[in-house]
Amino acid sequence: MSRWAIILAGGEGTRMRQAIRHLFGFPYPKQYCTFCGTRSMLEHTLARAANLVDPRRIVTIIGNGHRRFLKEERTPTGVLLEQPCSRGTAAGILVPASLIHARDPDALVYILPSDHFIHPEPRFVEQMRRIGTLAKSLSNYVVLVGVPATSPEVEYGWIEPGESVDGARRRGQPAPRRVAGFREKPDRRLAEEWLSSGYLWNTLIMVCRVSTLRVLGHRFLPRMMARLETLVQELRRDRESPLPPPPRRLASLYDRLPSANFSRAVLEPAGRTCLCLPLVDIEWSDWGRPERVIRTLRQMGVESPVLGQIAGLSDSDLGVSRA
Repeated sequence: MSRWAIILAGGEGTRMRQAIRHLFGFPYPKQYCTFCGTRSMLEHTLARAANLVDPRRIVTIIGNGHRRFLKEERTPTGVLLEQPCSRGTAAGILVPASLIHARDPDALVYILPSDHFIHPEPRFVEQMRRIGTLAKSLSNYVVLVGVPATSPEVEYGWIEPGESVDGARRRGQPAPRRVAGFREKPDRRLAEEWLSSGYLWNTLIMVCRVSTLRVLGHRFLPRMMARLETLVQELRRDRESPLPPPPRRLASLYDRLPSANFSRAVLEPAGRTCLCLPLVDIEWSDWGRPERVIRTLRQMGVESPVLGQIAGLSDSDLGVSRA
């Protein structure tokens, strides 16, 4: 079974836009920004993916007009898919999944958002390889990767773990657990309750067979999948046709593609089709707000000129409300 990766890099990063404008002089989407070291968040994600799959089997999906933010010397290898317009995270996952399915219907797929801070990366890659081996044996499940919560975050999505699936335990990692429920953006009281109950933060990092994604898509988003099925059949008839399809074909596809959020439209109703596993001894943060960037860099003791610049900005410059 070959392994592929889908990198989600289509977001506009609106909550970070004001801070990024002050830091870099232009409101780049955050995945194209270098907050520490010499690589952007997208480049870090591509490097992690290249340690999990053949780089030629990485599908990077970016937003309309994002190609101009890519550094010429570091353009992603594999398949670069520039969406003509945004149709939500469901299209961001199911469109590249359909391209992969057309070429390799038995593939195992890693789904990796591009706006996460993850450290140390070698430990993350090692754990993801093990999770991939587990997902390969669990053909009808989506394995969600969570993070043990350490604070009552009110803006993260949360996963309520259910009973353990002991028969699926692999050496060196905890047994996967069924997903008892998804919980979104609680108030402080609920977040503290979930923290004490051992809930996980939802990273939206997933591993499963591409055929499983397609089955779930047909079940919960039939209109979207009917449109995508036409594309899959075209690609199967012409095995030499390029990936991604030409811009005009993508524009025609997206023109009538419904918008949907993958978590709400697919994962939540899928219920028992999802398993969860925690990352162990990994520092993770969703850098969707400036204060999270500051907190992480300080906690990690990372030397970064950006940290000093952010610290010197006012709340209004950062777009942070203290109310």
